[in-house]
Amino acid sequence: MKYKRNAVLFIAKGVSTFGSLLFSFSLSFYILTVTGSGLSFTISLAIQFLPEIIISPFAGIFIDNFNKKIILILTDFLNALVVIR
Repeated sequence: MKYKRNAVLFIAKGVSTFGSLLFSFSLSFYILTVTGSGLSFTISLAIQFLPEIIISPFAGIFIDNFNKKIILILTDFLNALVVIR
Protein backbone atom coordinates (compact mmCIF):
# COMPACT_ATOMS: atom_id res chain seq x y z
CA MET A 1 0.00 0.00 0.00
CA LYS A 2 2.82 2.39 0.89
CA TYR A 3 4.54 1.77 -2.44
CA LYS A 4 1.34 2.54 -4.32
CA ARG A 5 1.00 5.95 -2.63
CA ASN A 6 4.65 6.72 -3.31
CA ALA A 7 4.22 5.78 -6.96
CA VAL A 8 1.21 8.09 -7.30
CA LEU A 9 3.16 10.90 -5.62
CA PHE A 10 6.14 10.27 -7.92
CA ILE A 11 3.96 10.35 -11.05
CA ALA A 12 2.17 13.49 -9.87
CA LYS A 13 5.50 15.22 -9.23
CA GLY A 14 6.70 14.20 -12.70
CA VAL A 15 3.60 15.63 -14.36
CA SER A 16 3.93 18.83 -12.33
CA THR A 17 7.59 19.25 -13.25
CA PHE A 18 6.90 18.58 -16.91
CA GLY A 19 4.08 21.14 -16.91
CA SER A 20 6.27 23.74 -15.23
CA LEU A 21 9.09 23.22 -17.72
CA LEU A 22 6.67 23.36 -20.63
CA PHE A 23 5.16 26.59 -19.30
CA SER A 24 8.63 28.14 -18.83
CA PHE A 25 9.71 27.25 -22.34
CA SER A 26 6.46 28.47 -23.89
CA LEU A 27 6.78 31.77 -22.03
CA SER A 28 10.31 32.19 -23.39
CA PHE A 29 9.10 31.27 -26.86
CA TYR A 30 6.35 33.89 -26.54
CA ILE A 31 9.03 36.45 -25.70
CA LEU A 32 10.87 35.38 -28.85
CA THR A 33 7.80 35.80 -31.05
CA VAL A 34 6.91 39.20 -29.56
CA THR A 35 10.41 40.69 -29.60
CA GLY A 36 11.95 38.74 -32.45
CA SER A 37 15.21 38.77 -30.49
CA GLY A 38 17.11 35.56 -29.89
CA LEU A 39 19.04 37.29 -27.14
CA SER A 40 15.82 38.02 -25.20
CA PHE A 41 14.80 34.38 -25.65
CA THR A 42 18.14 33.16 -24.32
CA ILE A 43 18.17 35.57 -21.40
CA SER A 44 14.65 34.56 -20.37
CA LEU A 45 15.64 30.88 -20.47
CA ALA A 46 18.79 31.55 -18.42
CA ILE A 47 16.99 33.65 -15.81
CA GLN A 48 14.52 30.85 -15.13
CA PHE A 49 17.29 28.73 -13.59
CA LEU A 50 18.75 31.43 -11.33
CA PRO A 51 16.35 30.93 -8.39
CA GLU A 52 17.03 27.20 -8.45
CA ILE A 53 20.79 27.75 -8.49
CA ILE A 54 20.70 30.31 -5.69
CA ILE A 55 18.16 28.59 -3.42
CA SER A 56 19.18 24.93 -3.84
CA PRO A 57 22.10 24.91 -1.34
CA PHE A 58 19.91 26.36 1.41
CA ALA A 59 16.78 24.39 0.53
CA GLY A 60 18.49 21.08 1.24
CA ILE A 61 19.17 22.09 4.82
CA PHE A 62 15.61 23.37 5.26
CA ILE A 63 13.96 20.28 3.78
CA ASP A 64 15.93 17.89 5.99
CA ASN A 65 14.23 19.35 9.07
CA PHE A 66 10.61 18.98 7.86
CA ASN A 67 8.24 16.42 6.36
CA LYS A 68 9.17 16.08 2.70
CA LYS A 69 5.67 15.12 1.55
CA ILE A 70 4.11 18.27 3.03
CA ILE A 71 6.84 20.45 1.51
CA LEU A 72 6.33 18.77 -1.88
CA ILE A 73 2.57 19.36 -1.82
CA LEU A 74 2.98 22.94 -0.59
CA THR A 75 5.54 23.87 -3.26
CA ASP A 76 3.45 22.30 -6.03
CA PHE A 77 0.43 24.27 -4.83
CA LEU A 78 2.46 27.51 -4.79
CA ASN A 79 3.82 26.70 -8.24
CA ALA A 80 0.26 26.23 -9.53
CA LEU A 81 -0.73 29.61 -8.07
CA VAL A 82 2.16 31.29 -9.86
CA VAL A 83 1.32 29.64 -13.18
CA ILE A 84 -2.39 30.41 -12.92
CA ARG A 85 -1.79 34.04 -12.01
